[in-house]
Parts: sequence; C-alpha cells; structure tokens
Amino acid sequence: GVSAAEKLRLLRPKDAFVGEIWSALGGDAQRALRLPGGAGNYADTQISLAGPFTIECWAKLDPEIDYQDGLLGASGLLDLNFHGGKLLFWLSEANAMVEAKKKTLPGVWTHYALTRDRAGVFRIYFNGELDAVGTGTSQSVFTGLNVGRSRLNPAVGTTAGWLTEYRVWNVARTDKEIRDHFDRSLAGAVRPAGLMELFTGASWGPLKGTAHIEVAEDAPVLLTAADAALQEQKFARFRELAESAGSAEQGKQTFTTLCLACHQQGGKGGQIAPPLDGVGNISTEALLRNILTPSAAMESAYRTFRVVMKDGSVREGFLVEENAEAVVVRTPGADDRRIARSEIRQTAYLNRSLMPEGLLEAMTPAQVRDLFAYLKSVK
Repeated sequence: GVSAAEKLRLLRPKDAFVGEIWSALGGDAQRALRLPGGAGNYADTQISLAGPFTIECWAKLDPEIDYQDGLLGASGLLDLNFHGGKLLFWLSEANAMVEAKKKTLPGVWTHYALTRDRAGVFRIYFNGELDAVGTGTSQSVFTGLNVGRSRLNPAVGTTAGWLTEYRVWNVARTDKEIRDHFDRSLAGAVRPAGLMELFTGASWGPLKGTAHIEVAEDAPVLLTAADAALQEQKFARFRELAESAGSAEQGKQTFTTLCLACHQQGGKGGQIAPPLDGVGNISTEALLRNILTPSAAMESAYRTFRVVMKDGSVREGFLVEENAEAVVVRTPGADDRRIARSEIRQTAYLNRSLMPEGLLEAMTPAQVRDLFAYLKSVK
C-alpha cells in the first residue's frame, strides 16, 4: 500500500525502485490534510476573496458532523461550515447566505463547491451538481481566511476530517465547468486562468496545532489531463450514439434486463439504486455521466458499503440499516443480509459506486442507441 511505500521512501529516498512503487500507487496524490478535531487545528492560508469567486475541495468528515466542522473561515467574520450536518455559508453581516439541501454523509469523500457571481449570489454544489442557490446577496471583500476552520476556531472546536485538492478561483465557475472538472486533478498541470490557489498533496502552507499531512489510502482518484482527454473521447463516441435514432421498444428490453436488477421504474425492479421514474427528463449529458462514470456521479448513499468480517471474509453492497447491534446489507438478486456487530471487524464506505462501470462499452452501437431511445421516453 501507499503508506508502506511512503515509509520506504523515508528510509531509501534515492532508491529508484521505491520511487517507482510510490508513483504507481498514487504518490503525493494520496496525501491529504488531516484535521484531527480539537481546538486550533487548521491551515494558515490567509486567503482573500473579492468580487466573484469559487471555493472547491474534496473532503471526508469524521462522524458527528456539525457547525464546528468548517472548510473555510475567519474568526467572527464568516465560515463555510456544516451546521446541522448541512453545508452552510454564514456571514456576520447577514447570517446564513446559502444552505445545502442535502446532509453530508460522514466517512465519504465528497466534492464541495461554493461560488459567488457578479450579482453577489451564492451557490453550493455537491459532486459537480448544483444543490442550492442563496436568496440574499453580498459584495463584501473577505481577508485572512484559513482552510479547515470555522468562525469559532481556534477558540472553540475545529474540523475533524480530511481535505484534498482545495482550489480558490477569482471567478464564479459555471455549472458546466464545475460539473466537467470536479473529478480532475490540477496538481502538476498548467494553472488555468482564474485559479489563485491550489492546496493539495503535501502543499498546504503553515499548519497550526496538530493539523498535519498524512497518506489517505482511500483518497479520491482524480483524473490527470491525459485521463481527462481519453474520457472526453469516450463521452464523444457515446454522445453521438445516444443522440442518434433508435428503437425504444428494443431499448426497453435492454433496460429491463440491465437496469431493473438494481433500479426501480414504475414500481418494478430492485431497491438497491435510485429510482428511474422520469429519467427521460434528464439531459443526455447527465445520463452519460451517470452511466459512464458512476463513481464520479453517485449520490453518497449509493456508494459501496464494505463489511470486513472477523474471519477475514468481506461483504459488499448497499447499506440498508445500521444500528448498535447489526448492519443490514443488500446485494442484487439476494435477500437482505443481517450481520451482527459481534461478527464484524470493520465497516466503511468505498469511493466506488454500486453501479459497475463499462455497461455501455459491453453493448453494440445499436443497443446503445435503442437504450437511450427508451430512456428518453420515460417521462
């Protein structure tokens, strides 16, 4: 694993073979800012924001998420925190400016973005998708902002979790720009216009308290520029097929066989993935994204849930229920399985969707055209 490779690099910093292992396992991309909770732990970034801006990052928060968990803040002035478990942008001048609709799931890497446009309106995004638009406006200039803190930190509370690929822009990124680039890494790339700050890997500036850089074995796998180019080629190929004429009747057969094992539509199908009623109202681009890159597009609740048993065996599936006595896991084509806590060594969400990749790649061009013809008909 990458943790072992990092230890080898400390022992043998000039060893080429160790360096190759480190790079093959993700290297610096696996390093993240670890905020351990407790007072006074944050990155002393001293960010300034004026006019339109975008703040975005990947974060994984520890359980018991609340207002003490912040992505950006300054004492008494403002913070981007998780009040009541929901991402909230708060200003001393006007109180809540915009609040997310969704609650944040602990232990899951999620991409968050906050924008302010030229009119002073704020927007919140989750994993590239617009979640909430604020009703108030502010054109204030903010200075002395630090990453990983709230307005209460350092005196009271602090963020407990992980941060990586933290970006600060002096422009309000559009919906499309956020959606198309949230899962890409800008580390080592030519800096795009408007990108003021990039904190990632081992580079976070001065760290306060016990905040530190640590290898995160489950860090989100982000696309390099080369990966992104290949992905766009794949999207272009299937976009052309999806927008071509096809047989909805033939597509329904493929849909029933392929999709209803996990999804429901019209009251029929599995209960392991989001229902697909009204899927025809979703744009072709969104459908392609959901199918071709399911792990990038997934909702938090539909990540693969892994249970490691004390005997060493592993169970993976959809988490149906979790309490002090047991967890209940669901897999396609099988009855729900209740697993007693006494049998469990460890549980965790993975950065992988329950929906497998490669579904369209396994079809003929005609099957792809037909499937999308049917999907577009389901209003």
